[in-house]
Amino acid sequence: MSDFIIRDWSISDIDAIANMHRLNFKDAWSKDMLLSSFNAQGFVGGLIEVDGQIACTVAFSSVLGEAELLSVVTRSNFRGLGLAVKLLTHYLLVLKTAGNVCAFLEVRASNTPAINLYKKLGFVLISERKNYYGTETALIFKKEL
Repeated sequence: MSDFIIRDWSISDIDAIANMHRLNFKDAWSKDMLLSSFNAQGFVGGLIEVDGQIACTVAFSSVLGEAELLSVVTRSNFRGLGLAVKLLTHYLLVLKTAGNVCAFLEVRASNTPAINLYKKLGFVLISERKNYYGTETALIFKKEL
């Protein structure tokens, strides 16, 4: 892998990020949803570029000292390289520096790769929401920052 750049989202990234969502999620965020989040107070979005291509993105919402991971997606040809770990680690530190004391996330119970990633980063399972995704359970994780 060539050098990579970690940076905040910009408005010009929205189309590429929306495309990444469409390619990776059956319930993908639309461009309008991404724009709405991007423009919301407390939004923190970051990405890793590899050779000028967006390889991985994260999005958080930060309210009253608590952050929520809204989205993380890695382009399929960049999976397994540790980019999500690098990006999440960077932005969790950014959030902590900004005064957040913890971070939450929810994930489908069937999304084992994501669950393993979150546990690796120190997130701890705190709750479940039965039938949150239709018939599928959502798992709620928390990490103290």
